Amino acid sequence: MFSMLLGTGDITDISAKSVNLLSESCSENHYTRLGLEVVLNLSGEVTTAAISRAHGVSLNIVQNSMDFLELAKSMESNFGIPYIITDSAKKGVEDLIHNLYMVAEFFNIKESVSREISKIVSDEIDFIIPQIMQFRRLLEGKSVFLSGINRRNRQLVNIIKNAGMNVTNSEQSSDLIISDDSDKSNYINIKYATRIYKSGYIGVLKLYDFMLQQCDS
Repeated sequence: MFSMLLGTGDITDISAKSVNLLSESCSENHYTRLGLEVVLNLSGEVTTAAISRAHGVSLNIVQNSMDFLELAKSMESNFGIPYIITDSAKKGVEDLIHNLYMVAEFFNIKESVSREISKIVSDEIDFIIPQIMQFRRLLEGKSVFLSGINRRNRQLVNIIKNAGMNVTNSEQSSDLIISDDSDKSNYINIKYATRIYKSGYIGVLKLYDFMLQQCDS
């Protein structure tokens, strides 16, 4: 249905500073605050009208998805829309700043939106820190047996430590097990944990909530 609708809508009123957000987790608010029009946001409420008009934007923003990258390449080929690839806008403050400035540079508005980008980052910090601290109060001191760490998921160690939890070498005495396989109730599959936290700030909060549930199971 997507391909059938794409290119069928009226695009005469779409701004020259317009984007599609091709991502499973992307904040539309970040880009509207920069003065950009978001026509299609695949991580939000997707309407047939938005899909039909998506070919009228100036830029596709692809985030953490090979499937969406293929879509962006197809739209570049068929409609001449360039695309950029960003990291998860909620993975870390540095990534958020980099992403917003990269988009601002494309539209040549870098200097005019610099102050707003600083406000966006400040708002994100104000949003995330109190929630992390709440989980930290509940998780601090608990022990985690961690197995299967590699270069793709090593950030998981920092996420655990940021919650005040301790990484232990003993599976038997741990409050939580994160590994490839286990038959115990207090277990989280490491691939699942990695997939959650890589979706960004919100994913980290979801992971902390899941950790807390498993520790109490």
